[in-house]
Amino acid sequence: MVARVSFLIVFLLYIGSSFRLFSEPVLGQTATVVGKVTDSETGKSLIGANVQVAGTSIGSATDIEGNFEISNLHAGVHILRASFIGYSAQELTVTLAEGENYVWNVALDPGTDLDPVQVTAGRRNEKTLNAPSSIDVITSRDLQLDVAQTTAKSLRNVTGLDMVQTGVDRYEIVLRGFNDAFSRSTHVLTDYRKAAVASIGVNLHNVMPSLAIDTERIEVVRGPGSALYGPGVDSGVIHYISKDAFNYPGATISVSGGQRSMLNVQGRMATVLGANLGVKVIGSYATSEDFTLEGCDAALLKSERFSECPDPEDAVQLFVDGVRETKNRKLVLSSTVDLRLGKSTTISLSGGIGNLDGAMLSSLGTIQAKGMVASYAQIRLSSGPLFVQAYMNSINSGNSYIYGGDPVQEYSEEFSVQGQYTQEIGSRQQLIAGVDLRFDRPDTRAIVIERIDGIAGLDEYGAYLQSTTQISNRLKLTLALRGDYNNIVPDLQLSPRVALVLKPTPSSGLRATYNRSLSSPLSTDYLLDLVVASIGPLTVRARGGSTGFTFDRNPNYLELGAPTSLVASSMLPGMEGYPTPVGIDTGFLYGLIYDGLTKIPDDELARILADAGLDIPPQLLPLLKQGLNPEVTPVQGFSSGILSLVNLSTLELKSNPELNNLQDTGPIKPTITQSWEIGYKGIMRDHILFALDGYYSRRKNFTGPLQIKTPFVLVPNLKQDLIQDISAGLAANSDIANALELFGVTPQLAAEMLVDIAGSDLPDSETPVAIVQTNENNKGAGNFPELMLTFPNFGDIRYFGMDFSAQIIASEKLMFFGNASWVSDDYFDHTEINEESEDLELALNAPGFKFKIGGQYQPKNGFSFMASGRFTKGFPVISGQYVGNVQSYTVLDVGIGYAIHKAGFRADLGINNLFNSNHREFVGAPKLGRIATIRLTYTTDRSG
Repeated sequence: MVARVSFLIVFLLYIGSSFRLFSEPVLGQTATVVGKVTDSETGKSLIGANVQVAGTSIGSATDIEGNFEISNLHAGVHILRASFIGYSAQELTVTLAEGENYVWNVALDPGTDLDPVQVTAGRRNEKTLNAPSSIDVITSRDLQLDVAQTTAKSLRNVTGLDMVQTGVDRYEIVLRGFNDAFSRSTHVLTDYRKAAVASIGVNLHNVMPSLAIDTERIEVVRGPGSALYGPGVDSGVIHYISKDAFNYPGATISVSGGQRSMLNVQGRMATVLGANLGVKVIGSYATSEDFTLEGCDAALLKSERFSECPDPEDAVQLFVDGVRETKNRKLVLSSTVDLRLGKSTTISLSGGIGNLDGAMLSSLGTIQAKGMVASYAQIRLSSGPLFVQAYMNSINSGNSYIYGGDPVQEYSEEFSVQGQYTQEIGSRQQLIAGVDLRFDRPDTRAIVIERIDGIAGLDEYGAYLQSTTQISNRLKLTLALRGDYNNIVPDLQLSPRVALVLKPTPSSGLRATYNRSLSSPLSTDYLLDLVVASIGPLTVRARGGSTGFTFDRNPNYLELGAPTSLVASSMLPGMEGYPTPVGIDTGFLYGLIYDGLTKIPDDELARILADAGLDIPPQLLPLLKQGLNPEVTPVQGFSSGILSLVNLSTLELKSNPELNNLQDTGPIKPTITQSWEIGYKGIMRDHILFALDGYYSRRKNFTGPLQIKTPFVLVPNLKQDLIQDISAGLAANSDIANALELFGVTPQLAAEMLVDIAGSDLPDSETPVAIVQTNENNKGAGNFPELMLTFPNFGDIRYFGMDFSAQIIASEKLMFFGNASWVSDDYFDHTEINEESEDLELALNAPGFKFKIGGQYQPKNGFSFMASGRFTKGFPVISGQYVGNVQSYTVLDVGIGYAIHKAGFRADLGINNLFNSNHREFVGAPKLGRIATIRLTYTTDRSG
């Protein structure tokens, strides 16, 4: 707390001194810059090109004639920058006098810009070399060359990005690890709006309104960003920025089809009505057949002989889920209306829906989406330094369900209001201040039960202030501080950010940053209560951690010989849900054996005994049964048990003595991430971009994917203990012992015969007899106990990593790229997360090392060629019921295209996984193969 207050005092003193040091007089006449932006080769006017004063938010967009005007500039030195997608930017340093009307006509060269402008890293226009973060920008030209079912697929070669494909059109994407079967750790934006599904927080990239034909660029920022974007932004930001109607008018239609019965139709229509009203409508409809799990003989599945199936991993999924549906269908519709009020003010209204059918993995289990609809509505105002927006995200699960579990009942909504203001103070100081309000309203029709009295959802309030100071021509300092408060976690959370950017040369940048980010749990993390699987009478339930979890204990159990005082809930017939020690009462089990014995007809029982070498006339058996009655021949004893956790991906049991010391856990806490990073990015010889980043991160109270919380009770020595205790009971009854002796049978032999007769009806060493339930999920005696999953929230994790990338523009036709990422660890046992209990563990759910390489070739004859390869090192997975290992794999993608630019026509052939590498990218997902797709595109949009 002292450190936070100290930082706050220093920060406020710094801001105050900045006003005094860098404020400049604003009296007197101002200067104006006017001009025109054109294509250097064709002389064509570039509509919508950006002309800005570098390092500020002051600027203008060119009109339909390519003209621009920037007014009200103070006298002095300014750096002007003109940029346009698909063109190399140009800069000019000018000295303006009071009242001057300066003319700058600039011709931009077509080609790849190694230093594009981005807005995501600092919430302002800024060159990537100047930004205090590690950034990649995917341009519309990159998307044009890539044939993908979903735009997100085109992110697969981004540095430091982990993408796993879990179906023909389903992707889980994170930055620098900690992936999940239902990924939500990366902050994804579409046109400044949080794009994740309301309440759940999962990123459904395949139904986002980010069609390739409508995407201007995608900005990817690696590392924490809570200081500007709020809680949960501890891994990075992906921002899809669409084409607006003013700068990209016209119509575009794209039709693609290929293997896996793939069909994808996309359309875009944009027009400008009058001079100030832009209207855009986009839509997409796609169908495909998903990859399937490899089948197995039904008899093998029923008997759980998974190792004898062609693919044991697939066999377990078939056993748990049954046969999954393979038909995928999605519909995406969105529209935007932009109203320009003057040169610097725009009001934007947008809304859309995404409708989905298809199977997808989640940490809750495999979900079959049936008419699932994600929708949104957004209003946005941009007026010079002021930015204000409000939006609503909602989800309607339709008829979706979890295989083997409950229906998915999601009708949640999320409302957000955001405001930001930018203030330039002289030529060296910029302040950005903003506020964020978010109201999360989960509605799951009694599937998620409100566990906190008086709280209907999550209300979050945040405010931030960022200062950027140009200390010298080469050195820039950025300080930011954010405060967040919500109605569930009562503490004010502070997220500071410090960044220093050094520019040794105009074409290189060296940065050092510190970020502290907060990741508040989502509503589901707090309030979840959902059946995710049912295996016979056994229910597997997922629970949120709003109240924490406790275990019942009975010290008297230790005197019986139990290894722990933990109280378990029995699974035995007639005793379901009753409290029991970790072990089994052999007297009770003998009673069950006797009940079974009495139900066997005397003739049949005589035959069974004869086969065992004991000839007893049938007419004497009623007397024998009477003598074996527990009321006449009581049996006493206890067989000690062990605790074991089940792997729901393999149904294997893992025992651990540490489970005897299960600890109570408190309510779920926010994850705090601290990250230190040093990075370099530079352009050499005007055509080689080189970047190297190194980072060290520390995470406390890490909230991971769902994990099993409640262990089974196994009794490995039950048979021996049962025989021993029955033998002692028979020997203690002299009448029954003497009777048995007449037939030459000792109590020991009789006990062995009784246990053999019971046979498979008795639990073996791997058959659970009880479950240690939490008090919060215990329905009491008479109810079959449940396995429970919950979100782990523990630990103090420390790891470090490096990202390297290079891009070479060999010529205006030929480009190569390569990148590699390394993380110090992909699995954290209890010692690495500083926890005492050995059952606590975490996985990165992403590779410790990955390597990507590729290139593009675009001669001027209309043809284009691209190829890329990715190597992914194998890694462990712990994500809900999906636990196991992913093997290393290598994939090569290629593409060829031909464009008739004047006609607006383009044809492309894309082949993903050229060599048909049969590989699995996540536990629980089917293996993937080759997909070849042909795409035809026609457009009247000639804006670039």
